[in-house]
Amino acid sequence: MEALKSYEEVQRLAGCLVALNRFISRSGDRNLPFFRKLRQASKDEFVWDEECAKAFEELKYYLRSPKILTRSEGKEELQLYLAITDGAVSNVLVREKANVQKPIYYVSHVLHGPEENYHWIDKFVMALVISA
Repeated sequence: MEALKSYEEVQRLAGCLVALNRFISRSGDRNLPFFRKLRQASKDEFVWDEECAKAFEELKYYLRSPKILTRSEGKEELQLYLAITDGAVSNVLVREKANVQKPIYYVSHVLHGPEENYHWIDKFVMALVISA
């Protein structure tokens, strides 16, 4: 897949990424450069920059070897991992079998407006609430 050339192509990519949100770990962080580009640029002043190109290459690399989601098998112990950054909160629910962790569910949320200014502990609590 080639680099995107227009505002509309980035909009299409963002729509596809939102649909795949539950299957991509830390999708909020991976997709943040595209969402920021759409928010900042108008259709006429769109420029594909180095940050977007790097994020696009990393996304393509990740999608070539995605983690396969598994299902929980009854009353087993599960673990929840949280990832907090300046621009997004993400978490993954995993199960461990034979010392191998398998993902069950991903949740990611891109922070908007005042959420970006939350203290890290508030972002942590927000990630817990989003996972529920």
